[in-house]
Amino acid sequence: MANQAIPRADASALGPEQFARDYGRPGLPVILRGVFAGQPIMDFSSAHAVIHAFGDETLNCVDQQAVQMSRWVRDFFAGRRLRRAPIDPVRVRHETIRAYFAGPASVEPRGSARPIPAVPHQLHGPTPAPIRALYEVPPCCERQLYPWCRADAVASLRPERMHLVFFGRRGHVADLHQHRDLFHLLFHQVFGRKRVVLMPPGAAHKLAPVLSMSGLALERLSASEFAHFLAYTSGVVDVLEPGETLFLPAGWWHYFDYLDDCMSINMRFAEPDDPDIQFLLAASPDYRVRRVAYELREPDVFARHRHDLARIRAIGETGPLGVERRYRAFMCAVDALAARLAPGESHSHVELNDVVDGHCGSLFSPGVSPWRVQAMALVRRLGYRLAAMT
Repeated sequence: MANQAIPRADASALGPEQFARDYGRPGLPVILRGVFAGQPIMDFSSAHAVIHAFGDETLNCVDQQAVQMSRWVRDFFAGRRLRRAPIDPVRVRHETIRAYFAGPASVEPRGSARPIPAVPHQLHGPTPAPIRALYEVPPCCERQLYPWCRADAVASLRPERMHLVFFGRRGHVADLHQHRDLFHLLFHQVFGRKRVVLMPPGAAHKLAPVLSMSGLALERLSASEFAHFLAYTSGVVDVLEPGETLFLPAGWWHYFDYLDDCMSINMRFAEPDDPDIQFLLAASPDYRVRRVAYELREPDVFARHRHDLARIRAIGETGPLGVERRYRAFMCAVDALAARLAPGESHSHVELNDVVDGHCGSLFSPGVSPWRVQAMALVRRLGYRLAAMT
């Protein structure tokens, strides 16, 4: 990946076992061509075609700029004073696909390379059944890629968790983040183009991580700054064209920049089903937990550290009394294992993550609002934005 581009491969020449060997088990991203060749989903190459056929389908619509930022920041600081105070949930409203694209087009300001989306929100949710009927799950999703997941992981997933659809307008971005559940993911571009930026799991300490979010606003970097940052993080970047499918391995940090009005569908697979790994991932949203799980993807490494996983789970379940004391002991054990699995990584950010974790939803503190988890990420992100503007 020295050229900083995502490799491409022809799906018709790449059987399930070769895909697992070359990309799935090593955890390497690839853009696949022809995954859904000959299937009805390929006939919907424009917003007009999708609106005509599925315009009345309703999806979730969250106003990220106006609602999430204000409520998460408010909830976080309210939570510092009243840990279990009742918090209003973020209001998620619903909108049809037709109404979403009936809004005004993105604004193209003078002297700026970035369009401003007139609609501040994206549309997303479980893939509606009529759209889901347009494609079949590729055979590569049925391979056992990691020692922690079943070969029949696809069949075990509920449809609302496995199949998701996303709509966005030109100028939108999906901030740099990492998925908490460590699924693999196939991300198919139905229409429109997206710029895809990926960073490997080992680069997390360079991304100003707060739980599963990065504090960096990549859209504010100049071309030169972005190129240097990509080299510094060993990242890759490419443009996902209509009809192409991105394989996003578990644990990879990703950022999407909507170059056009877009529609994408994704399929999650390779669900971790080992009980100790499941406990680890459910216990905390901290990225360090996923870092440990990711490093255990090789069967011999997984077997060698099985007793460490069991010890971490025992601390989480029966450790020191008190939520915070038990959580600190749990994260100390996670950090110790992370230092052995990934030696040499910086941990200068750990104190901030520990502060945030003390006020987030987890197995240790299930009564706290999950929306508060993202508040510090948004506070830090806002700080980066203000610094970039000065």
